[in-house]
Amino acid sequence: MARITDRDIEAWERDGYVVVAPFLDDDELRLARAALHRQFPDWATCTSSIDEYRPRFTSNGLLVAEFPFTEQVLNRITLHPELVAVVRRLVGTDDIRLTQSLVVAKYAGTFDHDQDLHTDFDNNSLVVPRDDGIFRQIPAILYLTDVTLDMGPTYYVRRQYSADVQLSPRHKSRAAHPELYSHEQPLCVPAGSLLLHTMSGFHRGSRIHAEAGSRVTLHLVYRSAACEWQGWSAWPRQSQQPAMQRFVTHATPNERTLLGFPSPGHEYWTEDTLSGVALRYPGIDLTPYRTATPARVGSDVSA
Repeated sequence: MARITDRDIEAWERDGYVVVAPFLDDDELRLARAALHRQFPDWATCTSSIDEYRPRFTSNGLLVAEFPFTEQVLNRITLHPELVAVVRRLVGTDDIRLTQSLVVAKYAGTFDHDQDLHTDFDNNSLVVPRDDGIFRQIPAILYLTDVTLDMGPTYYVRRQYSADVQLSPRHKSRAAHPELYSHEQPLCVPAGSLLLHTMSGFHRGSRIHAEAGSRVTLHLVYRSAACEWQGWSAWPRQSQQPAMQRFVTHATPNERTLLGFPSPGHEYWTEDTLSGVALRYPGIDLTPYRTATPARVGSDVSA
């Protein structure tokens, strides 16, 4: 049975967001949580050595790690086949790209994480959202820790209450838009839950009221390969990092393509490029690329 059901998709289409709980199975969540303990300090460690960790915090009080992660389980969850399949269905094409994957940690008692309601398109697109077909960007938040009301839940406004609100400027203050805030709903969810939403959806992070604890989330964005005006990360800038070298070497062809790597059968592949890529990523299995492009191997693309 699919983890994201037809009913979930209907709710997403109607409301502009849907929570799938659970999304990760028990084994996936256990491995992800173990990886987080190696990637980030726990609350007690962070707060007892806050001066040591403070330089690592962003200006808005977050500890952030970006794909590719040193922990491979987080890379696999980023490219989870169930999520990829639903994104392909929602945008109406198999040719999609991952444009963002960030693990974000917040710690009680360190910063005030309260936000205004806002949308996410400004730093993910050169234009404005169009929520249909291949023009859709699909953002998602995977909650890797339990989120209770005192652990800073995401607040979201259903589409029917925000459809007439101008998208720009993207931040909406409580004073200027009290009606919008009157319709926001806190998303209190167990670890392993997935929020699937839209670039035109109004939402916000909220203040952590608990005295102790951390809140860790994985933030993802996918798009159609055709929409070059959309994006957040250019993966080639990470290509010299050991984590990216390791990921590309051991990923499946489908996983590589989600980052923009030429797919098997693409005209890019020649004997020269196959040899060059094999040297760049020692141990990579290029058999799928070699067998899918017999007419191209040994020929010049410009011939």
